[in-house]
Amino acid sequence: MKRLLPVAFLSLAMFALAQGCNCGGKPVDMPDAGPCAGPSPCGACPSGCTSADSCDAATGWQCSCSCTVNTTNLCDEYAKRACDFFIRCHAEDSLFFDPTEGRAPSPPTPGGNQVAATERARCEAALATSQRCAEVQESFKANRTRFDPVAYSACQAALYPADSCTRDLNVLQDLCLKTSFVKANAAGGQTCQSDRECLDGWCDVPSSASCGVCRPYFATGTTCSRDAQCNPASQFCSKGTQSTGTCAAFRAEAQSCYLTELSSCGPDRQCVVTGIIAFTGKCQAGLNEGAACTQGKYACKRSNRALPELLCAPQAGGSGSVCVKLQSPPGGPCGNGELVVPDPNNPNGGISGPLCPESQYCANHVCTPRKAAGAACAADAECGDGLRCTGSGATTCQPYAEAGAACASTADCKNLLACGGATTCAADLALNGEPCPSGVACAGGFCDASGAAPTCAPFKAAGVTCGADSECRSGTCAVTCQTACWQAP
Repeated sequence: MKRLLPVAFLSLAMFALAQGCNCGGKPVDMPDAGPCAGPSPCGACPSGCTSADSCDAATGWQCSCSCTVNTTNLCDEYAKRACDFFIRCHAEDSLFFDPTEGRAPSPPTPGGNQVAATERARCEAALATSQRCAEVQESFKANRTRFDPVAYSACQAALYPADSCTRDLNVLQDLCLKTSFVKANAAGGQTCQSDRECLDGWCDVPSSASCGVCRPYFATGTTCSRDAQCNPASQFCSKGTQSTGTCAAFRAEAQSCYLTELSSCGPDRQCVVTGIIAFTGKCQAGLNEGAACTQGKYACKRSNRALPELLCAPQAGGSGSVCVKLQSPPGGPCGNGELVVPDPNNPNGGISGPLCPESQYCANHVCTPRKAAGAACAADAECGDGLRCTGSGATTCQPYAEAGAACASTADCKNLLACGGATTCAADLALNGEPCPSGVACAGGFCDASGAAPTCAPFKAAGVTCGADSECRSGTCAVTCQTACWQAP
């Protein structure tokens, strides 16, 4: 201990000097480093954004990101990212993603199928000019909603990763479902298309119209048809098993509830099955990941959304069940837990979790790597990106045909290609300026038959002479293209 004392005293002396002590002499003023001396405490920006952090001596660090996407180029940026993913990986074939993205109007197959690289321009044109994306972008322009480019960029980076073909549903739920990049901005009485546009209210759209007006939330006891009509801070639309109900306060702890009413117990509780009737239960706090649970009770913690964050599934080794994440890690268990969603191929059944990463499929309740080209298979789900299970007799994983390759039917061709009359895979969409004969749709406009030969042309703007609704960006023609209610003034 005696040998350490000089070192200890030296350390204390150095520390004191660093604090501005003169150790018996005249005080020495040490400059104040200030809040901007150290590195930025801000986190990294998502893909598509760069750091724009700044620091002021009075206020300290201000964290911000500068993103490529904005309300003007939203649809173009979305189309580029989505089509790049579809060409590298596969088109959507999951219950949890839009099954029409990146495909021709009539998808050639129900399963995953890569978009042909030759069709990049057509893929981007189809997505960038889609009616739905136009409506979303116009909502931002009209200030009915506010756009959060950072939240959007984070969601898109997870939905269409640039360096992987495998997405994590657990992450996607946080970035794309919970963190909304669309913020309501329409006041009461203003035009709206959907509930998400209305501040402190809901969108009242007549059945015969595309737009309506924002209305204030209903009072307690008022007839309602959906939760959005009731104050989300304290109420839900209590319908039970009926199509309409009334706005009612969230159920309290241990009160009866229906599993089909996802928001009935409020944000901090959920409806847990307590009896033998599957759709009824009691409001309880959800169980955390790793907690012991009983399948079929739906007691694991989840948000008020269709997809649960956690579900009850057997532990490895068979020692009871615990709450686990919706998606298993590679090589993890699968398909032996609680039901996640209805099965579209079986109206009387459902799909059980946990689910596998997209690079794997569920075999004997274990996530197993998808197979390479030439490997024996029994179903498309066993094959990797851009492959399908096909063949006469013994079936193997085989790629879809590229443009110009021989085909027997459109199902043989990659997405956005069709098997033409010459029995070869050819473009199924046409760009503006290209011919649009019968059977070929326009990727980013309408088929103009006014010339010598039908040719794709851009959608017409409001006020331009037209002959059919399909010619107009608004979708409405009355001698001239009319301005749609959803379009910005």
